[in-house]
Amino acid sequence: NSGIFLLNPNLVIEEFKKYKKSILDNCLISAKNFKKKKINFTVSSFKKCPNISFDKCILEKSKKIAMEKVAFSWQDLGTWEAIWEISKKDSKKNFFKGNIIDSNVSNCLIISDKKKNFITNVKDLIIVIQDNSVLIKNKEE
Repeated sequence: NSGIFLLNPNLVIEEFKKYKKSILDNCLISAKNFKKKKINFTVSSFKKCPNISFDKCILEKSKKIAMEKVAFSWQDLGTWEAIWEISKKDSKKNFFKGNIIDSNVSNCLIISDKKKNFITNVKDLIIVIQDNSVLIKNKEE
């Protein structure tokens, strides 16, 4: 279950009114300070919401929400390793993005926003260079 929902907002609000009105009421109160491009939540109202998943709260009870099986590939890109997995790699199993000049580099993901990057004699690494930050880690850990 990847947790991807395509829902009509009016229907969701209707179902919250029917099955968990207290959550809807507290969420509306917590968002009452809505400002253009910014929401300031009232924490005390938000904390009054019970700790229950959307699945249990609404989806398992609603008669108006249906599940549809879809056929598409899915990859959770929550890690650098996952990004390496889906990326098109060269003959040495490397994925480079940026101006990477390499020698004896294999099985690596290297992304950089710098003008020139010289990488030599490494394998199985994730290297990300962005702004003034550098991440270097073993790809297998």
